[in-house]
Amino acid sequence: MFFLFIYCVVAHQFKSDSRILQLNGEQLESELQKPEPFLMMLYAPWCGHCKHLIPVLDQLADQVDYKFIAVDCVANPDAKKRFGVKGYPTLLYVKDNKTHKFQGQRTPELITKFIQEDYAQSKEISDVPQYEPYKENFIDKYFNNIWIFIAVIVLSVLTIVVTLLCINDYKENKKLDQVERKLQEKKKEN
Repeated sequence: MFFLFIYCVVAHQFKSDSRILQLNGEQLESELQKPEPFLMMLYAPWCGHCKHLIPVLDQLADQVDYKFIAVDCVANPDAKKRFGVKGYPTLLYVKDNKTHKFQGQRTPELITKFIQEDYAQSKEISDVPQYEPYKENFIDKYFNNIWIFIAVIVLSVLTIVVTLLCINDYKENKKLDQVERKLQEKKKEN
């Protein structure tokens, strides 16, 4: 069990000699200003699919002569917002100030083919969005996701409703107990 825990904690880490550049928001902005194209992985450290993709990208980075970049969206929420990340990992090929979203099985062969020729046929091609500093709001700060916030609100309301129903039920049971006692007293008197 201990080894499983260690694997889960360490499994997402990149090799110490990895050719994948791990960047923050400011460093990414600097890379976006350069004309050289690159494949960017937007990921979350807790994501199982990301953990499985990291060795694939490490292998690719060692085999082909392309630039690979990884951005942790948990540590850099501005990148998540900027590129409209809705799921992890998100792979974007950035070339000529355009992002080309990779969709498909994340195998070395398909990713290489996408980088070399298929990126132009990507279903989602857009201009690189302008950088806007991330402004942390209440929901992001405490709940990390609007759906978690909604779930907390719904569960809180349900808890209050159930509590009120239990109080009401208790009061009704008390009334019924009083009526029952009165009826038993009348029955004893007769």
